Amino acid sequence: MCFQINEIVNLVSECGKSPVYKTRELAARALVPLLADSTAYNFLKKLFVILCTARHTQISANFTHGYLLQASNKLNKNRKIIENN
Repeated sequence: MCFQINEIVNLVSECGKSPVYKTRELAARALVPLLADSTAYNFLKKLFVILCTARHTQISANFTHGYLLQASNKLNKNRKIIENN
């Protein structure tokens, strides 16, 4: 079975919705090396769009927390994403 990197990123990102804190934390840390700088900006943009609409879509606190962890971990590791865009 051969996976594309985007498929793996999506699977790991989905783990960020877990009700288990440690799973959300590990998923956020695992995403950092999987996202290339060229794709990280669009990925983060997608996360923030989802988070900005969270109040209207009634997503769970675990979901919100998991996505915030993912964004935080990637931004902390790659500050140049913000500076370049």
